[in-house]
Amino acid sequence: MVNFLLKYSPKTVMLWGLGLSAGFMAVVAGLFVANGSAPPLSFLITLVVALLSLSAIPLLVMGLQDFKHQLRRAFTFICLGIALYSLAPLQFPLVNLFHLQALANTGVVVIPYIVAVSFLFWGVRRFGRLLQLRGLWFSPWWAFVVSTVVAVGVTFLPHVHSDLPPAAFATVNALNMWCGMVLLFAAMGIVRIRQAAASQYRLALTWLLAGVGVNVFAAVHYLAINLLLPTTNGYAVDGALLPALIGAACFIQAGYAFTKIKLLEAAVQANASAIDVMIYVAGLASNPHQIDQPLNALRQVTATLPAGGAAALDAKQEARLATAYQQIEDYLVTAEPLREFTRPGLREIIRTKFQFKVGAGSSFWQLFAEPTAR
Repeated sequence: MVNFLLKYSPKTVMLWGLGLSAGFMAVVAGLFVANGSAPPLSFLITLVVALLSLSAIPLLVMGLQDFKHQLRRAFTFICLGIALYSLAPLQFPLVNLFHLQALANTGVVVIPYIVAVSFLFWGVRRFGRLLQLRGLWFSPWWAFVVSTVVAVGVTFLPHVHSDLPPAAFATVNALNMWCGMVLLFAAMGIVRIRQAAASQYRLALTWLLAGVGVNVFAAVHYLAINLLLPTTNGYAVDGALLPALIGAACFIQAGYAFTKIKLLEAAVQANASAIDVMIYVAGLASNPHQIDQPLNALRQVTATLPAGGAAALDAKQEARLATAYQQIEDYLVTAEPLREFTRPGLREIIRTKFQFKVGAGSSFWQLFAEPTAR
């Protein structure tokens, strides 16, 4: 499937997803009309959420195909979480269609949500561990215990009269907030990852954070509706689904943004200086804090240069940058957690991207004289 997707541009795949979603929606609405009835708005919104969220997954698969197996494994959990979380609302039309309200009142319909948010949290946790992040936001014990305490707490909140039996009403609200709290831990984990990761990852992580964050709000929103509005209220029936619609759109944008990360290497730069190469290769590190020492060397060299004086590096400065480059290269080849690099491959990327002449007396440019140079 990945090879099939890679034949097309990310924008094409995204448009396919949107087009197929719209076409499927038209078919479903047409079936309702053919049977002499209007499709329920809540069902249409639920279907749109599912289709849009599922459309994000091919984009995430495309965007991550150049990354290490460990990151792809983390995103497998995240994709499973997104898919299951988007499909879970489709239970409710089926409950109404087959008159399974008694089963739904037990809270069993929330089980797919529980599994979904657990997958999503676990994927974010694995992502964070790749960047050596620790703390309570990545701790399953904290996430599940705090979520359980909050879930129990909401059962004691005052509320308007509900058509559901008291035990069923409390169960649905408690499980809803349990899911919302686990999503909150996942969202805060993404915040930590976004702070630690290099700038090239931030747009994609921002959209992923937005998608998860909107669904945290959706859980709180659903609880507020249950507590404050009677079930006969029109907004209580249809409005509760609107935040999930926004979240689905954010997931698509996240998938598309991940496909753009690998395109950062495409532009060719002429008349490059050693500093240009250093800035570029440092940007390939997913966690800039791991290369602080060579970056400090780069900062100290640039601090001594006049404005626009990168071309006037002396031999001592070039030698220092050559050492700093080799330190960054060692990190990328041996310790970079997200992307796969080889030493010859990295130097070939630099030769292809930057237009330069290897100077006989330049210790920096001599690093790139031969494809297998060390």
